[in-house]
Amino acid sequence: MNKDVSRLNVAVLAGGPGNERTVSMASGKGVVKALQGVVRNVELVEISGADFELPGDVDVCFNVVHGTFGEDGELQAELSRRGIAFTGAREMSSRLAFDKVKSKEHFVSYGVCTPKSAVVMIDDCH
Repeated sequence: MNKDVSRLNVAVLAGGPGNERTVSMASGKGVVKALQGVVRNVELVEISGADFELPGDVDVCFNVVHGTFGEDGELQAELSRRGIAFTGAREMSSRLAFDKVKSKEHFVSYGVCTPKSAVVMIDDCH
């Protein structure tokens, strides 16, 4: 997208279905406040899952959804499916980053030094 920032219509996506919803809403309000006067129009869009409505004239979505649905690749996949530009990592990068075990395996495969770790299965925590 080669549009002057001052001409953008931005939808700030916040909320989500996870337990970080409240923090996400506060973050979203902060992003809206920061973008006011910088972009043409900015609107906070509260979402809880894949069934959400966007303003008809949105140029780009600014993702502020924390945790499940916002950082796990689901929101990114939905926006891509709709053909809507968005901030942040794309679907596959988000999915990989959200899975901490796979992330570490990926880093190690590329020779990135990582601290020692152990995987603790939920069944092991009694």
